Amino acid sequence: MNGFITESVSKIADGLGTAIKLLAFVFLTSLAFIPLKTYLGVWGIVGLLVILLVVSLFYIFRSFNHNFEERQKAWCGMAAGVILWQVTRYLPEIPGWGWVSKAGILYWAATALLTLLLWKKVLNVGGQFTLLTFLLNWIGGIYLATLDRAGGWPQLMAQAYASVHYLGILGILVSIWWIVMRSRNSLERKYGGLALYFSVLFTFLFF
Repeated sequence: MNGFITESVSKIADGLGTAIKLLAFVFLTSLAFIPLKTYLGVWGIVGLLVILLVVSLFYIFRSFNHNFEERQKAWCGMAAGVILWQVTRYLPEIPGWGWVSKAGILYWAATALLTLLLWKKVLNVGGQFTLLTFLLNWIGGIYLATLDRAGGWPQLMAQAYASVHYLGILGILVSIWWIVMRSRNSLERKYGGLALYFSVLFTFLFF
């Protein structure tokens, strides 16, 4: 009985709870950005990005804590990845940093390849989750940025491409199923939570 309760709590905390906390990071950052930009202008944006960068570095540092369990290192890595993406997302709002938004699929592919090469032998669990989380957000951002370009494609192709994000609904269902029915340990539930987080953002195109 105790084992069932423990596993149920883990599924909620390590799976569903992880996704909710990551989504909260994104939404709270977005809510903070609007008034800061409105009332403080570029200096408000700079201040927000500096704070986010410091927080992300804090989480990266914590992901190397040898006293942490793997699931704790994974959480720190995911938190760092999400917050670093928020920095990247809003950096083009600062004059002269617009080039960041042009970093497209080739840069993403090179970073993904490098991550794959370093995955097992170099990166710890925290580093793996940091890069994986950042890459997922990045590919979502690339998809969102290319939707406008798809308007110049043949109509059928453009409609098909614009509808791809609805696969996020399937991702939500599969992620929840995986967390509840198939996951066997906390780390697997962290992966499920990350997938759920990405699927929600991809469905609503919030990158």
